[in-house]
Amino acid sequence: MSGKRDAARKAAEEVCRRGFEVIGVGAGTTVEAFLEELAKRDADVLVFTTIPGTIDACRRIGLNVTTIPPEELPVAIDGADAVDPDGNLLKGGGACHSLEKAIDYTADEFWVVVDESKLVENLWELPVPVEVLRGCYGLTVRVLEEFGEVRPRTCDGKYGPVVSDSGNPIVDLHVDEWDPAELERELNSVPGVVECGVFPGDKVDRIIVGRS
Repeated sequence: MSGKRDAARKAAEEVCRRGFEVIGVGAGTTVEAFLEELAKRDADVLVFTTIPGTIDACRRIGLNVTTIPPEELPVAIDGADAVDPDGNLLKGGGACHSLEKAIDYTADEFWVVVDESKLVENLWELPVPVEVLRGCYGLTVRVLEEFGEVRPRTCDGKYGPVVSDSGNPIVDLHVDEWDPAELERELNSVPGVVECGVFPGDKVDRIIVGRS
């Protein structure tokens, strides 16, 4: 069993054990593996998400899904691109971090599901994804360059920059050592920044690590 599948299995078993009727989820391959594990267990749960790819995944495997915010959201389950020893996260490799953060921070509990390859000693070895309003891209990037090197996100097969589901470009910001909570505050105070991919550890309630 892969580490990703092991993490997904552990998370699904815990959701079923706790008897959650509603859960929030983010996006990514680990989240999809978790949803598949829920479906295997015939979990009677309503999935809340606003991310198009995850909505499609729920429908494909037969889980009940809604985009309408529930009155109560007891838990959100999401993946991460990197997790440091203090539980701080980087997210946004899939350009969904703004929508994910809205779900994850709203829930009573925020669980992170990862395989051991995502465990890192230094979070800043990876760039920080930042979603930028397309209407003020140049001005916002100019300010972001005060924090470090800014590189527009590109990918094979896509002409032009990678954009979020909201249509805004994603840039990758390379920074030196920062306190994660402070960097999140500072980046999100820059005019034109929609959201950054820093998730401080004090926002995370549980980290479920899968191993091969």
